[in-house]
Amino acid sequence: NSVRPFQCSHSGCGKSYTTRQDCQRHENTHIFRWKCDHCGKYLKRDDAVSRH
Repeated sequence: NSVRPFQCSHSGCGKSYTTRQDCQRHENTHIFRWKCDHCGKYLKRDDAVSRH
């Protein structure tokens, strides 16, 4: 089993990750903060905006 020292800080989530970057990317899924410049829709992740 791999060590997962980076735990999500969102209350009640409990997920953990091997890298800080993966954890931060996951934490962004708890909030809609990325806005599409074309339609105004808010998405959870910056890479989701480019795919959208």
